[in-house]
Amino acid sequence: MASIGQPREDTVPIPLNDVQEGLCYKTPGDQYRRVVKIEKSSSGDSADDTVIYESWGGNKGNSSGHLPRTKAKRKTFAGDVDSTIACPTSMRPLGTVQSEL
Repeated sequence: MASIGQPREDTVPIPLNDVQEGLCYKTPGDQYRRVVKIEKSSSGDSADDTVIYESWGGNKGNSSGHLPRTKAKRKTFAGDVDSTIACPTSMRPLGTVQSEL
């Protein structure tokens, strides 16, 4: 079993450049994540960019209302998710979400 932040051996991680603001993703554990913002790294290496995302479902258990936000390096985020999904239509538009980090 892979540890947190490490890609699972039986899945192909999402390519780094496919992680984009406003898109939603699914993890192998059925957690869903929406990328709120990507902060460019000072190194210029996109793998080191910081991804700020909201998460729900899976081990989070929440499905509506206030969604927790988390930060991760782009490389870690891409390794943790296994597919891009359509964002639920019930989600607040990104422009209406206030920054919590």
